[in-house]
Amino acid sequence: MHRGRGVSFLAAAAASSALALAPAACAASFPIRAPTFGTFRSVLAQGEGQSVNAADLAAYEASGQPPNTFVSQQPLYVGIMPHASTLRPPDLKRYYKNTNFGFMPGGVGSVKSPPGRPDAQIVRDARFGMAHIYGPNRADLMYAAG
Repeated sequence: MHRGRGVSFLAAAAASSALALAPAACAASFPIRAPTFGTFRSVLAQGEGQSVNAADLAAYEASGQPPNTFVSQQPLYVGIMPHASTLRPPDLKRYYKNTNFGFMPGGVGSVKSPPGRPDAQIVRDARFGMAHIYGPNRADLMYAAG
């Protein structure tokens, strides 16, 4: 599996189960037409934030700095390791980010529609660059997820 594909698939699976309509790009959270059954939290390992394109690779080779989405969740992920055997429910907020449907940590960072699917939107939150995929139907969601 390519880097980022797992993230895209997870985002698409979550979004397709909600079958949410395209969101407004300015909100910190989006109205979702799906019930919420408690809180969903997640964290990505280093290097799982996106796929690398030629510009990202060139920037990395020039600076030695990986794309921000590759390391934005590193403090969360690394922090879990020493405490894994003693984690309790209150600790989850510290080591896992809120990824409920429609929740955007830091607000909206970017909004894009994939070519040929103007009704599908890939919205990345500003804090972690995590993809949140919205579309009017399953076909658009799956296409946007890659």
